[in-house]
Amino acid sequence: MAYTYRDAIKTIYNYLDIDSAKVKIIPDTNGRGIEYEFDGIRTVIFIYPISCKQGNKQNFFDTRDSGSKERAVTWEYAQSNNLRYFCFGVNEEQDRYKDYVLSLESDEKSISNISFRLSETTGATGTQVNIPNDFIPSQMFERVLTPKGFFIAAIRKDYIRDYIRFFDNRPYLDVDYQIDLEENGTEWQEFKLEDLPDGFDASFAQRYINSLIAKPFVILTGNSGTGKTRIAKQFSQYLERIIDGKRNWLIVPVGADWTDNTKMLGFYNPLEKKYVSTPTLDFILDACKNPGVPYFLILDEMNLSHVERYFSDFLSAMESDEEIPLYKILKDGDSDEELDVVIPESIRLPKNLFVTGTVNIDETTYMFSPKVLDRSNVVEFKPEKDDVLAIMTGASDVRNIAPADFGIAEGFTRLATVIRNGVCDVEQNTLEQVKDFLDSIYEILQESGFEFAYRTVKEIRQYFAAACELQKEDFNPTRTMDEQIVQKILPKIYGDRKQIGELLNTLEEKCQSGIGEDSEEMTLSLKKIEQMKKRLDKYQYASFM
Repeated sequence: MAYTYRDAIKTIYNYLDIDSAKVKIIPDTNGRGIEYEFDGIRTVIFIYPISCKQGNKQNFFDTRDSGSKERAVTWEYAQSNNLRYFCFGVNEEQDRYKDYVLSLESDEKSISNISFRLSETTGATGTQVNIPNDFIPSQMFERVLTPKGFFIAAIRKDYIRDYIRFFDNRPYLDVDYQIDLEENGTEWQEFKLEDLPDGFDASFAQRYINSLIAKPFVILTGNSGTGKTRIAKQFSQYLERIIDGKRNWLIVPVGADWTDNTKMLGFYNPLEKKYVSTPTLDFILDACKNPGVPYFLILDEMNLSHVERYFSDFLSAMESDEEIPLYKILKDGDSDEELDVVIPESIRLPKNLFVTGTVNIDETTYMFSPKVLDRSNVVEFKPEKDDVLAIMTGASDVRNIAPADFGIAEGFTRLATVIRNGVCDVEQNTLEQVKDFLDSIYEILQESGFEFAYRTVKEIRQYFAAACELQKEDFNPTRTMDEQIVQKILPKIYGDRKQIGELLNTLEEKCQSGIGEDSEEMTLSLKKIEQMKKRLDKYQYASFM
Protein backbone atom coordinates (compact mmCIF):
# COMPACT_ATOMS: atom_id res chain seq x y z
CA MET A 1 0.00 0.00 0.00
CA ALA A 2 1.40 3.40 -1.01
CA TYR A 3 2.59 5.84 1.62
CA THR A 4 0.25 8.83 1.17
CA TYR A 5 0.35 12.49 2.11
CA ARG A 6 -2.10 11.71 4.93
CA ASP A 7 0.44 9.25 6.32
CA ALA A 8 3.14 11.91 5.97
CA ILE A 9 1.05 14.45 7.90
CA LYS A 10 0.71 12.00 10.80
CA THR A 11 4.44 11.29 10.73
CA ILE A 12 5.38 14.98 10.72
CA TYR A 13 3.05 15.67 13.66
CA ASN A 14 4.67 12.78 15.51
CA TYR A 15 8.31 13.58 14.67
CA LEU A 16 7.93 17.27 15.52
CA ASP A 17 5.73 16.64 18.57
CA ILE A 18 3.07 18.96 17.17
CA ASP A 19 -0.05 19.64 19.22
CA SER A 20 -2.84 19.41 16.62
CA ALA A 21 -5.03 21.73 18.70
CA LYS A 22 -2.50 24.53 18.16
CA VAL A 23 -2.03 24.01 14.42
CA LYS A 24 -3.33 26.55 11.93
CA ILE A 25 -4.27 24.79 8.72
CA ILE A 26 -3.59 27.00 5.72
CA PRO A 27 -6.75 27.12 3.56
CA ASP A 28 -6.84 25.25 0.24
CA THR A 29 -3.92 22.95 1.09
CA ASN A 30 -5.75 19.75 2.14
CA GLY A 31 -4.07 19.97 5.53
CA ARG A 32 -0.59 19.74 4.01
CA GLY A 33 0.22 23.39 4.60
CA ILE A 34 0.35 24.34 8.27
CA GLU A 35 1.45 27.21 10.46
CA TYR A 36 2.82 26.30 13.88
CA GLU A 37 4.79 28.10 16.57
CA PHE A 38 8.07 26.43 17.57
CA ASP A 39 9.73 28.05 20.59
CA GLY A 40 8.06 31.36 19.79
CA ILE A 41 8.91 31.23 16.07
CA ARG A 42 5.94 31.23 13.69
CA THR A 43 6.77 28.68 11.03
CA VAL A 44 5.10 27.44 7.85
CA ILE A 45 5.53 23.82 6.73
CA PHE A 46 4.40 22.02 3.60
CA ILE A 47 4.32 18.24 3.93
CA TYR A 48 5.32 15.63 1.35
CA PRO A 49 5.35 11.86 1.42
CA ILE A 50 8.65 10.63 0.00
CA SER A 51 7.79 8.36 -2.92
CA CYS A 52 9.93 5.23 -3.22
CA LYS A 53 10.02 2.75 -6.08
CA GLN A 54 10.66 -0.93 -5.41
CA GLY A 55 14.22 -1.61 -4.32
CA ASN A 56 14.81 2.13 -3.89
CA LYS A 57 15.55 2.41 -7.60
CA GLN A 58 14.09 5.90 -7.53
CA ASN A 59 13.12 7.97 -4.50
CA PHE A 60 11.69 11.45 -4.88
CA PHE A 61 9.48 14.32 -3.79
CA ASP A 62 6.62 14.15 -6.28
CA THR A 63 6.59 17.89 -6.84
CA ARG A 64 5.11 17.43 -10.30
CA ASP A 65 1.91 15.49 -9.61
CA SER A 66 1.37 15.74 -5.86
CA GLY A 67 0.14 18.94 -4.27
CA SER A 68 1.81 21.45 -6.58
CA LYS A 69 -1.09 23.89 -6.21
CA GLU A 70 -1.27 23.41 -2.45
CA ARG A 71 2.48 23.88 -2.18
CA ALA A 72 2.30 27.16 -4.10
CA VAL A 73 -0.50 28.40 -1.81
CA THR A 74 1.58 27.51 1.25
CA TRP A 75 4.65 29.27 -0.13
CA GLU A 76 2.66 32.40 -0.94
CA TYR A 77 1.19 32.39 2.58
CA ALA A 78 4.66 32.21 4.14
CA GLN A 79 6.07 34.87 1.85
CA SER A 80 3.23 37.34 2.37
CA ASN A 81 3.52 36.98 6.16
CA ASN A 82 7.34 36.98 6.16
CA LEU A 83 7.44 33.60 7.91
CA ARG A 84 9.99 30.82 7.75
CA TYR A 85 9.01 28.22 5.17
CA PHE A 86 9.98 24.56 5.10
CA CYS A 87 9.08 21.87 2.58
CA PHE A 88 9.44 18.61 4.51
CA GLY A 89 9.26 15.05 3.24
CA VAL A 90 9.01 11.85 5.28
CA ASN A 91 8.45 8.13 4.83
CA GLU A 92 8.75 6.14 8.04
CA GLU A 93 7.97 2.90 6.19
CA GLN A 94 11.34 3.01 4.40
CA ASP A 95 14.32 1.94 6.51
CA ARG A 96 16.67 4.48 4.95
CA TYR A 97 14.36 7.39 5.82
CA LYS A 98 12.85 6.13 9.08
CA ASP A 99 13.36 8.68 11.91
CA TYR A 100 14.48 11.34 9.41
CA VAL A 101 12.90 14.45 7.94
CA LEU A 102 14.10 15.53 4.49
CA SER A 103 13.97 19.23 3.73
CA LEU A 104 13.89 20.83 0.27
CA GLU A 105 16.08 23.88 0.77
CA SER A 106 14.79 25.90 -2.16
CA ASP A 107 12.12 28.40 -3.09
CA GLU A 108 8.86 27.75 -4.93
CA LYS A 109 10.06 29.30 -8.17
CA SER A 110 12.91 26.81 -8.50
CA ILE A 111 10.72 23.83 -7.61
CA SER A 112 8.04 24.93 -10.07
CA ASN A 113 10.65 25.33 -12.80
CA ILE A 114 11.85 21.79 -12.23
CA SER A 115 8.31 20.43 -12.24
CA PHE A 116 7.00 22.67 -15.04
CA ARG A 117 4.30 23.91 -12.72
CA LEU A 118 4.61 27.65 -13.10
CA SER A 119 0.98 27.46 -14.13
CA GLU A 120 -1.55 24.78 -13.35
CA THR A 121 -2.67 24.97 -16.99
CA THR A 122 0.75 23.82 -18.19
CA GLY A 123 0.54 20.64 -20.20
CA ALA A 124 4.21 19.67 -19.86
CA THR A 125 5.09 16.54 -17.95
CA GLY A 126 8.06 17.92 -16.05
CA THR A 127 9.97 15.93 -13.46
CA GLN A 128 10.10 15.38 -9.72
CA VAL A 129 12.79 16.33 -7.23
CA ASN A 130 14.82 13.14 -7.15
CA ILE A 131 16.81 12.12 -4.10
CA PRO A 132 20.26 10.78 -5.07
CA ASN A 133 20.20 6.99 -4.85
CA ASP A 134 23.33 6.76 -2.72
CA PHE A 135 22.08 9.32 -0.18
CA ILE A 136 21.27 7.24 2.90
CA PRO A 137 21.14 9.47 6.00
CA SER A 138 23.15 8.31 9.00
CA GLN A 139 24.20 11.51 10.80
CA MET A 140 22.12 13.86 12.92
CA PHE A 141 22.28 16.29 9.99
CA GLU A 142 23.65 16.06 6.45
CA ARG A 143 23.05 17.63 3.08
CA VAL A 144 23.31 16.58 -0.54
CA LEU A 145 23.54 19.03 -3.45
CA THR A 146 21.07 18.24 -6.23
CA PRO A 147 21.90 18.69 -9.93
CA LYS A 148 19.41 21.57 -9.89
CA GLY A 149 21.64 23.66 -7.64
CA PHE A 150 19.90 23.43 -4.27
CA PHE A 151 20.28 21.20 -1.25
CA ILE A 152 18.20 18.43 0.22
CA ALA A 153 18.87 18.20 3.95
CA ALA A 154 18.27 15.11 6.09
CA ILE A 155 17.63 15.85 9.76
CA ARG A 156 17.18 13.21 12.42
CA LYS A 157 13.76 13.60 14.01
CA ASP A 158 15.10 14.37 17.49
CA TYR A 159 16.97 17.34 16.02
CA ILE A 160 14.33 18.72 13.68
CA ARG A 161 13.07 21.36 16.11
CA ASP A 162 16.61 22.71 16.45
CA TYR A 163 16.92 22.80 12.67
CA ILE A 164 13.74 24.88 12.49
CA ARG A 165 14.95 27.21 15.22
CA PHE A 166 18.44 27.76 13.81
CA PHE A 167 17.86 27.67 10.08
CA ASP A 168 16.16 30.85 8.91
CA ASN A 169 15.52 30.08 5.26
CA ARG A 170 14.08 33.44 4.31
CA PRO A 171 17.28 34.31 2.38
CA TYR A 172 15.80 32.03 -0.31
CA LEU A 173 13.72 35.04 -1.22
CA ASP A 174 16.88 36.54 -2.70
CA VAL A 175 17.40 35.78 -6.37
CA ASP A 176 21.14 35.20 -5.93
CA TYR A 177 20.88 33.01 -2.84
CA GLN A 178 21.26 29.68 -4.62
CA ILE A 179 24.37 30.95 -6.37
CA ASP A 180 25.74 31.94 -2.96
CA LEU A 181 25.06 28.44 -1.68
CA GLU A 182 27.11 26.89 -4.43
CA GLU A 183 29.96 29.36 -3.95
CA ASN A 184 30.10 29.43 -0.16
CA GLY A 185 29.04 25.91 0.80
CA THR A 186 26.44 24.95 3.36
CA GLU A 187 25.09 27.10 6.18
CA TRP A 188 26.72 24.83 8.74
CA GLN A 189 28.98 21.82 8.74
CA GLU A 190 29.53 18.95 11.13
CA PHE A 191 32.02 19.65 13.90
CA LYS A 192 34.65 16.87 13.99
CA LEU A 193 37.61 16.25 16.29
CA GLU A 194 39.75 15.05 13.40
CA ASP A 195 39.45 18.47 11.74
CA LEU A 196 41.05 20.27 14.70
CA PRO A 197 44.55 21.72 14.16
CA ASP A 198 47.67 20.26 15.76
CA GLY A 199 47.78 20.71 19.51
CA PHE A 200 44.24 19.56 20.21
CA ASP A 201 45.06 15.86 20.16
CA ALA A 202 46.07 15.81 23.83
CA SER A 203 43.68 14.11 26.22
CA PHE A 204 43.01 17.24 28.29
CA ALA A 205 42.19 19.28 25.15
CA GLN A 206 39.62 16.75 23.97
CA ARG A 207 38.18 16.46 27.47
CA TYR A 208 37.80 20.24 27.49
CA ILE A 209 35.87 20.18 24.20
CA ASN A 210 33.66 17.28 25.36
CA SER A 211 32.93 19.20 28.55
CA LEU A 212 31.92 22.39 26.71
CA ILE A 213 29.44 20.45 24.61
CA ALA A 214 27.96 18.64 27.61
CA LYS A 215 27.69 21.74 29.83
CA PRO A 216 28.51 25.35 28.88
CA PHE A 217 30.58 25.99 32.02
CA VAL A 218 34.03 24.44 32.36
CA ILE A 219 36.73 25.08 34.95
CA LEU A 220 40.35 24.59 33.86
CA THR A 221 42.65 24.12 36.82
CA GLY A 222 46.38 23.63 37.25
CA ASN A 223 49.59 25.38 38.13
CA SER A 224 50.35 28.76 36.61
CA GLY A 225 51.78 28.55 33.09
CA THR A 226 50.45 25.10 32.20
CA GLY A 227 48.47 26.36 29.20
CA LYS A 228 44.92 26.64 30.52
CA THR A 229 44.15 30.05 29.03
CA ARG A 230 46.06 29.21 25.87
CA ILE A 231 43.99 26.13 25.02
CA ALA A 232 40.72 27.99 25.70
CA LYS A 233 41.84 30.92 23.55
CA GLN A 234 43.07 28.74 20.68
CA PHE A 235 39.86 26.72 20.58
CA SER A 236 37.91 29.98 20.46
CA GLN A 237 40.15 31.19 17.64
CA TYR A 238 39.50 27.97 15.73
CA LEU A 239 35.73 28.63 15.87
CA GLU A 240 36.12 32.39 15.42
CA ARG A 241 33.46 34.39 13.62
CA ILE A 242 33.61 38.15 13.02
CA ILE A 243 30.13 39.68 13.14
CA ASP A 244 29.68 43.45 12.80
CA GLY A 245 33.40 43.85 13.40
CA LYS A 246 33.35 41.94 16.71
CA ARG A 247 34.78 38.52 17.55
CA ASN A 248 32.75 35.73 19.12
CA TRP A 249 35.24 35.21 21.96
CA LEU A 250 36.34 37.38 24.86
CA ILE A 251 38.98 37.01 27.57
CA VAL A 252 38.12 38.83 30.80
CA PRO A 253 40.77 38.97 33.57
CA VAL A 254 39.07 38.60 36.95
CA GLY A 255 40.22 41.12 39.55
CA ALA A 256 40.67 40.75 43.28
CA ASP A 257 38.17 43.60 43.76
CA TRP A 258 35.25 41.71 42.18
CA THR A 259 32.98 41.73 45.20
CA ASP A 260 29.63 41.70 43.36
CA ASN A 261 28.21 41.14 39.88
CA THR A 262 28.63 44.74 38.67
CA LYS A 263 32.06 43.91 37.22
CA MET A 264 30.33 41.31 35.07
CA LEU A 265 26.94 42.84 34.32
CA GLY A 266 27.31 46.56 35.00
CA PHE A 267 24.84 48.73 36.92
CA TYR A 268 22.11 51.34 36.47
CA ASN A 269 23.10 54.90 37.31
CA PRO A 270 19.89 56.61 38.53
CA LEU A 271 21.49 60.06 38.54
CA GLU A 272 22.41 59.97 34.88
CA LYS A 273 19.47 57.70 34.04
CA LYS A 274 21.63 55.35 32.04
CA TYR A 275 23.02 51.86 32.36
CA VAL A 276 26.78 51.52 32.75
CA SER A 277 27.55 48.38 30.79
CA THR A 278 30.63 46.13 30.73
CA PRO A 279 32.48 44.26 27.98
CA THR A 280 31.03 41.03 29.37
CA LEU A 281 27.41 42.23 29.19
CA ASP A 282 27.92 43.66 25.69
CA PHE A 283 29.39 40.30 24.66
CA ILE A 284 26.40 38.39 26.05
CA LEU A 285 23.99 40.70 24.24
CA ASP A 286 25.87 40.02 20.99
CA ALA A 287 25.47 36.29 21.64
CA CYS A 288 21.72 36.79 22.04
CA LYS A 289 21.59 38.41 18.59
CA ASN A 290 23.37 35.50 16.88
CA PRO A 291 21.95 32.29 18.39
CA GLY A 292 23.54 29.97 15.82
CA VAL A 293 27.10 31.14 16.50
CA PRO A 294 29.05 29.95 19.58
CA TYR A 295 30.27 32.72 21.89
CA PHE A 296 33.19 31.88 24.18
CA LEU A 297 33.64 33.85 27.41
CA ILE A 298 36.96 33.11 29.13
CA LEU A 299 37.23 34.28 32.75
CA ASP A 300 40.97 34.30 33.41
CA GLU A 301 42.15 33.55 36.96
CA MET A 302 38.57 33.12 38.05
CA ASN A 303 39.39 32.53 41.71
CA LEU A 304 41.35 35.74 42.33
CA SER A 305 38.11 36.79 44.02
CA HIS A 306 35.34 34.81 45.73
CA VAL A 307 33.50 33.27 42.76
CA GLU A 308 30.13 33.21 44.51
CA ARG A 309 30.20 36.97 45.02
CA TYR A 310 30.32 37.92 41.35
CA PHE A 311 29.15 34.74 39.60
CA SER A 312 26.22 33.45 41.65
CA ASP A 313 23.63 34.97 39.28
CA PHE A 314 25.23 33.09 36.39
CA LEU A 315 25.24 29.81 38.28
CA SER A 316 21.55 30.07 39.11
CA ALA A 317 20.57 31.21 35.61
CA MET A 318 22.45 28.32 33.99
CA GLU A 319 20.35 25.84 35.91
CA SER A 320 16.96 27.55 36.02
CA ASP A 321 17.02 29.29 32.62
CA GLU A 322 15.48 32.28 34.39
CA GLU A 323 16.36 35.86 33.58
CA ILE A 324 19.00 37.81 35.49
CA PRO A 325 17.59 41.21 36.54
CA LEU A 326 19.79 44.14 35.54
CA TYR A 327 17.72 47.11 36.68
CA LYS A 328 14.16 48.24 37.28
CA ILE A 329 13.00 51.74 36.40
CA LEU A 330 10.03 53.19 38.24
CA LYS A 331 7.47 54.55 35.83
CA ASP A 332 5.10 56.52 38.03
CA GLY A 333 4.61 59.82 36.29
CA ASP A 334 7.83 61.77 35.86
CA SER A 335 9.82 60.05 38.58
CA ASP A 336 12.00 58.34 35.99
CA GLU A 337 12.43 58.53 32.26
CA GLU A 338 12.80 55.71 29.80
CA LEU A 339 16.29 54.28 29.76
CA ASP A 340 17.88 55.73 26.65
CA VAL A 341 20.08 52.72 25.86
CA VAL A 342 19.65 49.29 24.34
CA ILE A 343 20.21 47.44 27.62
CA PRO A 344 17.18 45.31 28.60
CA GLU A 345 15.82 45.28 32.15
CA SER A 346 16.81 41.63 32.47
CA ILE A 347 18.73 39.09 30.46
CA ARG A 348 18.46 35.35 29.92
CA LEU A 349 21.76 33.60 29.27
CA PRO A 350 21.74 32.43 25.64
CA LYS A 351 22.27 28.75 24.88
CA ASN A 352 25.18 29.59 22.58
CA LEU A 353 27.23 31.15 25.41
CA PHE A 354 30.12 28.92 26.57
CA VAL A 355 31.92 30.00 29.75
CA THR A 356 35.41 28.82 30.66
CA GLY A 357 37.05 29.74 33.94
CA THR A 358 40.79 29.28 34.44
CA VAL A 359 42.00 28.64 37.98
CA ASN A 360 45.47 28.90 39.50
CA ILE A 361 46.05 27.21 42.84
CA ASP A 362 48.33 29.22 45.13
CA GLU A 363 48.26 31.25 48.32
CA THR A 364 46.80 34.34 46.58
CA THR A 365 43.60 32.67 45.40
CA TYR A 366 40.32 31.46 46.87
CA MET A 367 38.98 27.92 46.80
CA PHE A 368 35.71 27.02 45.09
CA SER A 369 32.66 25.96 47.03
CA PRO A 370 30.90 22.66 46.24
CA LYS A 371 28.07 24.73 44.69
CA VAL A 372 30.43 25.96 41.97
CA LEU A 373 32.17 22.64 41.37
CA ASP A 374 28.85 20.81 41.15
CA ARG A 375 27.82 22.97 38.21
CA SER A 376 30.86 22.42 36.02
CA ASN A 377 33.32 19.95 34.61
CA VAL A 378 36.73 20.47 36.21
CA VAL A 379 39.55 19.67 33.79
CA GLU A 380 43.01 19.60 35.37
CA PHE A 381 46.00 20.60 33.23
CA LYS A 382 49.18 18.77 34.18
CA PRO A 383 51.68 18.62 31.29
CA GLU A 384 54.10 15.70 31.15
CA LYS A 385 57.77 16.45 31.87
CA ASP A 386 58.89 15.67 28.31
CA ASP A 387 56.33 18.10 26.86
CA VAL A 388 57.55 20.88 29.14
CA LEU A 389 61.26 20.34 28.42
CA ALA A 390 60.66 20.00 24.67
CA ILE A 391 60.00 23.74 24.46
CA MET A 392 63.71 24.40 25.18
CA THR A 393 64.88 22.79 21.94
CA GLY A 394 61.76 23.10 19.82
CA ALA A 395 59.98 25.95 18.10
CA SER A 396 57.79 28.20 20.18
CA ASP A 397 54.19 27.01 20.32
CA VAL A 398 52.84 30.51 20.97
CA ARG A 399 50.72 31.07 17.89
CA ASN A 400 47.36 32.05 16.58
CA ILE A 401 45.00 29.43 15.19
CA ALA A 402 43.47 29.81 11.75
CA PRO A 403 39.66 29.83 11.88
CA ALA A 404 37.81 26.71 10.75
CA ASP A 405 35.90 26.54 7.48
CA PHE A 406 32.65 28.49 7.31
CA GLY A 407 29.83 26.63 9.04
CA ILE A 408 31.87 24.55 11.49
CA ALA A 409 31.40 27.04 14.34
CA GLU A 410 27.64 26.85 13.77
CA GLY A 411 27.94 23.06 13.69
CA PHE A 412 29.53 23.16 17.15
CA THR A 413 26.58 25.16 18.52
CA ARG A 414 24.09 22.76 16.99
CA LEU A 415 25.87 19.70 18.35
CA ALA A 416 25.90 21.18 21.87
CA THR A 417 22.20 22.04 21.58
CA VAL A 418 21.30 18.55 20.43
CA ILE A 419 23.28 16.89 23.22
CA ARG A 420 21.76 19.12 25.91
CA ASN A 421 18.30 18.43 24.54
CA GLY A 422 18.78 14.77 25.42
CA VAL A 423 19.96 13.16 22.18
CA CYS A 424 22.26 10.25 23.06
CA ASP A 425 23.51 7.60 20.62
CA VAL A 426 25.26 5.53 23.27
CA GLU A 427 24.02 1.93 23.12
CA GLN A 428 21.34 1.15 25.68
CA ASN A 429 23.35 -1.76 27.08
CA THR A 430 26.28 0.59 27.72
CA LEU A 431 24.02 3.12 29.43
CA GLU A 432 22.72 0.37 31.71
CA GLN A 433 26.30 -0.56 32.63
CA VAL A 434 27.10 3.10 33.32
CA LYS A 435 24.00 3.33 35.50
CA ASP A 436 25.10 0.27 37.51
CA PHE A 437 28.58 1.73 37.97
CA LEU A 438 27.19 5.09 39.12
CA ASP A 439 24.86 3.26 41.50
CA SER A 440 27.83 1.65 43.23
CA ILE A 441 29.73 4.98 43.29
CA TYR A 442 26.67 6.64 44.85
CA GLU A 443 26.60 4.04 47.64
CA ILE A 444 30.29 4.64 48.35
CA LEU A 445 29.91 8.43 48.45
CA GLN A 446 26.70 8.38 50.47
CA GLU A 447 28.45 6.87 53.49
CA SER A 448 30.64 9.99 53.73
CA GLY A 449 28.00 12.55 52.77
CA PHE A 450 29.30 13.28 49.26
CA GLU A 451 26.51 11.68 47.25
CA PHE A 452 25.54 13.33 43.97
CA ALA A 453 22.13 14.39 42.69
CA TYR A 454 20.07 14.40 39.49
CA ARG A 455 22.10 17.22 37.93
CA THR A 456 25.32 15.21 38.08
CA VAL A 457 23.77 12.13 36.46
CA LYS A 458 22.20 14.22 33.71
CA GLU A 459 25.47 15.96 32.91
CA ILE A 460 27.43 12.70 32.94
CA ARG A 461 24.94 11.31 30.42
CA GLN A 462 25.42 14.39 28.25
CA TYR A 463 29.19 13.97 28.46
CA PHE A 464 28.84 10.35 27.31
CA ALA A 465 26.63 11.50 24.43
CA ALA A 466 29.21 14.10 23.38
CA ALA A 467 32.09 11.62 23.59
CA CYS A 468 30.15 9.05 21.55
CA GLU A 469 29.29 11.62 18.86
CA LEU A 470 32.81 13.02 18.57
CA GLN A 471 34.92 9.89 19.01
CA LYS A 472 32.66 7.56 17.02
CA GLU A 473 34.48 4.20 16.63
CA ASP A 474 37.12 5.28 19.18
CA PHE A 475 34.47 5.79 21.87
CA ASN A 476 35.46 3.94 25.04
CA PRO A 477 32.89 3.82 27.89
CA THR A 478 35.46 3.03 30.58
CA ARG A 479 37.72 5.90 29.52
CA THR A 480 34.72 8.24 29.40
CA MET A 481 33.59 7.17 32.87
CA ASP A 482 37.15 7.66 34.11
CA GLU A 483 37.07 11.23 32.80
CA GLN A 484 33.78 11.92 34.54
CA ILE A 485 34.94 10.49 37.86
CA VAL A 486 37.96 12.82 37.82
CA GLN A 487 36.00 15.83 36.48
CA LYS A 488 32.61 15.54 38.25
CA ILE A 489 33.00 13.30 41.33
CA LEU A 490 36.48 13.78 42.81
CA PRO A 491 36.44 17.63 42.73
CA LYS A 492 33.70 17.66 45.37
CA ILE A 493 35.58 15.44 47.84
CA TYR A 494 37.52 17.17 50.62
CA GLY A 495 38.19 16.71 54.32
CA ASP A 496 40.47 15.19 56.95
CA ARG A 497 41.52 11.57 57.32
CA LYS A 498 38.46 10.68 59.36
CA GLN A 499 36.12 12.15 56.74
CA ILE A 500 37.65 10.88 53.51
CA GLY A 501 40.44 8.40 54.33
CA GLU A 502 38.36 5.24 53.93
CA LEU A 503 36.34 6.83 51.13
CA LEU A 504 39.45 7.33 48.97
CA ASN A 505 40.53 3.73 49.60
CA THR A 506 37.14 2.39 48.51
CA LEU A 507 37.02 4.60 45.41
CA GLU A 508 40.54 3.51 44.50
CA GLU A 509 39.48 -0.12 44.63
CA LYS A 510 36.37 0.60 42.54
CA CYS A 511 38.38 2.38 39.82
CA GLN A 512 40.70 -0.59 39.32
CA SER A 513 38.18 -2.07 36.88
CA GLY A 514 36.06 -0.56 34.14
CA ILE A 515 32.46 -0.47 32.94
CA GLY A 516 30.66 -3.79 32.72
CA GLU A 517 33.07 -6.66 32.11
CA ASP A 518 35.90 -4.33 31.08
CA SER A 519 39.01 -4.96 33.18
CA GLU A 520 40.72 -1.74 32.07
CA GLU A 521 41.76 0.51 34.95
CA MET A 522 40.53 4.08 35.26
CA THR A 523 43.99 5.58 35.11
CA LEU A 524 43.09 9.27 35.46
CA SER A 525 41.01 8.66 38.57
CA LEU A 526 43.54 6.32 40.16
CA LYS A 527 46.34 8.83 39.64
CA LYS A 528 44.30 11.65 41.20
CA ILE A 529 43.16 9.51 44.13
CA GLU A 530 46.79 8.57 44.78
CA GLN A 531 47.74 12.28 44.85
CA MET A 532 44.93 13.06 47.27
CA LYS A 533 45.95 10.16 49.54
CA LYS A 534 49.57 11.38 49.64
CA ARG A 535 48.36 14.87 50.55
CA LEU A 536 46.18 13.36 53.25
CA ASP A 537 49.17 11.49 54.70
CA LYS A 538 51.32 14.62 54.67
CA TYR A 539 48.88 17.30 55.81
CA GLN A 540 46.04 15.28 57.39
CA TYR A 541 43.72 17.08 54.97
CA ALA A 542 43.10 16.78 51.24
CA SER A 543 40.97 18.21 48.46
CA PHE A 544 40.93 17.97 44.68
CA MET A 545 42.67 21.33 44.14
